[in-house]
Amino acid sequence: MPEPDSRRHAHRGRHPAQDVRKLPAAIPLCGLVDDSGLSGFADGGRESGSAHGERGLALRGDGMKKMVRNFRHEAGFHCASTALADVMRYHGHNLSEAMCFGLGAGLGFAYLEETGRSPSRFFSVRALELEAAFFRHLLGDFQWREGDAFPWAEMQVYLDAGIPILLLTDLYYLPHYGKSVHFPGHGVVLCGYETDDDGQATLAWLADTNFPDLQPVPLPDLAAAMDVALPPIPVRNNWHPVEPFPLPDLTAPLRRAIRANAQAMLQPSHPNMGVAGMARLADALPAWANAPDWQWCARFAYQVIERRGTGGGAFRKMYARFLRESLAWLPALADADAPSRMETIAQKWTTLSDWFKMLSEQQIPTGFQQAADQLRELASLEKSLFADILIACEG
Repeated sequence: MPEPDSRRHAHRGRHPAQDVRKLPAAIPLCGLVDDSGLSGFADGGRESGSAHGERGLALRGDGMKKMVRNFRHEAGFHCASTALADVMRYHGHNLSEAMCFGLGAGLGFAYLEETGRSPSRFFSVRALELEAAFFRHLLGDFQWREGDAFPWAEMQVYLDAGIPILLLTDLYYLPHYGKSVHFPGHGVVLCGYETDDDGQATLAWLADTNFPDLQPVPLPDLAAAMDVALPPIPVRNNWHPVEPFPLPDLTAPLRRAIRANAQAMLQPSHPNMGVAGMARLADALPAWANAPDWQWCARFAYQVIERRGTGGGAFRKMYARFLRESLAWLPALADADAPSRMETIAQKWTTLSDWFKMLSEQQIPTGFQQAADQLRELASLEKSLFADILIACEG
């Protein structure tokens, strides 16, 4: 087995300012790649098909490529929810990407101004720790395995037993992203590997978001990708083998997840987060016209809402599908007209993103007040909807 690449030692130093826990809002930016490269996202939440059948590794070709038998990746919108849908499908649980996103209480909002970086003003529309929240709502417990050393030997044991593994990575070190920009916290599924003539593992196979095919990653690159001390989500060799488990009745998990998401939006841990953070950003938006990088701030806002793995409408479009699927277990959501109202909110987010895109292409910074007015309306709509959702999910 090759030793991890020496690059990993160059980026392990953790500066206090980079500690995500010290930020007023730890913001997942959902795929820091240029929006021009995101046009090929396939539709998520499709039918999952049949269960995987016999477990274990399938030897392919000359026996050098070893894959978790019958693991099947379906391209999706967002890294974490796609990875969760993949492993659920493998274990015979037909959960769409939207269902996985919602069980992970994935909606969020956080606003941050940070001088010395560009964009100097930015926001997130997704919650942190989606994978952990998914399993805690569904099964009651979840812990990432982590440590200082690249855990290939341990992970290989699970792969050999036919167990797919969730990983957190920095996509900068994944070759299929072309080393465009750092983004730690990017979720993928490890589902196989290749060996050399001596039987030593040299290459990992990953299932990754919108890529329709499994992606080959040399082990030194994977080692580097799994050990990066940068915000928004520093990774420290985080991995979690997803072993078989019976799927519980979804009524209680859905109620827990939906209430948790609503409470996070209505009662956030910081005033820059949730609905309060949306209102705070609405107050601040007119002053964006005075920022030296106002065009990039506007362009980035457009991308975060519509392009960076959100599925459209700041993840609200995906969450609306989740709410509609949840009606089978929580029919009271229909009393609040929750799915339709979330669809309306998602469309208004898309309209706002179009406005930000238009602003970014201007030469004069006019129009931020209109963006503020749109966001203030969205804050009011979300506050009302989440309050009604809490009532609908009582019990």
